[in-house]
Amino acid sequence: MRDDEAGQGKNDVLAQYFGSTKRFPACDSPRQMQDLVEREPMDRNFMSAKETAKYLNMSVPWVYREAARAGLVPYRFGCGRNAKLQFKVAEVQAWVKQQRLPGD
Repeated sequence: MRDDEAGQGKNDVLAQYFGSTKRFPACDSPRQMQDLVEREPMDRNFMSAKETAKYLNMSVPWVYREAARAGLVPYRFGCGRNAKLQFKVAEVQAWVKQQRLPGD
């Protein structure tokens, strides 16, 4: 097998598992390749404000303005104007369950 064919095989495997090879560095050894392939996707613990708004069927401004008052605990990542407001998925789901009206 030629070197360029071997390189193409790596790209095919990366594309199969990750959808694109552009964001991954070239693998120099089979062990590096195996490490990339076996790596499980990280569980999502947080949702952005936009994702939270979509999940709750509310507007994004409502999430920024009213979520903390309504009892949702926001987490701020970063500081200043570039800070990102995010919410823990488990806490949002628990909050939704608490909003259920009696008798439903």
